[in-house]
Amino acid sequence: MNTQSEPLESTERAATAVMSPVGAEPSSPGGLASLVQDAESLQATLADAKARACRLIVALRRHRWRERLVNATLASLKALKLQDVAD
Repeated sequence: MNTQSEPLESTERAATAVMSPVGAEPSSPGGLASLVQDAESLQATLADAKARACRLIVALRRHRWRERLVNATLASLKALKLQDVAD
């Protein structure tokens, strides 16, 4: 995989190229080829961000489910009113 700084630099270049005045050539040499490369890099970065966001959502849902399970278990144990037998 790419390092974290590489996709960000490509994204910044793409953003700079998009914000350039109409009709102006991007500051990086290569013209269209450079723009295509930046677009591909941006697409890869966004795909990575989407995958990371999905993993985060799954982890948060799993955590919420476990928290509810623990709370339900504790409530059940309290309802049993177990006496200490370790006297």
